[in-house]
Amino acid sequence: MVKVSANEIVVNKVLRSLTSDFDHVVAAIEESKDLSKYSFDELMGSLLASEIRINRPFDKAEEKAFQMKGETNRIKQENSAVKNQGRGGNHDRGRE
Repeated sequence: MVKVSANEIVVNKVLRSLTSDFDHVVAAIEESKDLSKYSFDELMGSLLASEIRINRPFDKAEEKAFQMKGETNRIKQENSAVKNQGRGGNHDRGRE
């Protein structure tokens, strides 16, 4: 008979009780951790960190959109400068 610690029982119950939003987290924990040695505190830390990551992308999407707009403008300016440097197109030489 295999002896199971009270901590392992609690960890397994918590993992089973999570919503489907955490399915990928549960799978990763079950595959990468030895649940007989994985403490409840470690589990809660992992779950809280995952919850923060799950909720974070909405804020980051707006930031990335603004960054891309800025990047697009910078790239257009660089391309414009490169085009103007060919065969007599750079009339601003020495004026930088």
